Amino acid sequence: MNEALAAWAQVSFVRADRLRRDRSAEATSRVTSDCSLTKCAAALDGLEDISDDSYGKALEKFKDSDW
Repeated sequence: MNEALAAWAQVSFVRADRLRRDRSAEATSRVTSDCSLTKCAAALDGLEDISDDSYGKALEKFKDSDW
């Protein structure tokens, strides 16, 4: 299970990095401290080919303030 979670996290980081590179310089230059569930879900929606199971698990983690 730990290996699967680590692999999923690695893929997520790669996807996030790809999204950051694809955005314009203006969009990437803004820094925000808003880590709301809505913002996190919107970022998750931007990921390609994410399974429903992984999506649900990520949302569960987002709701956990200790995580």
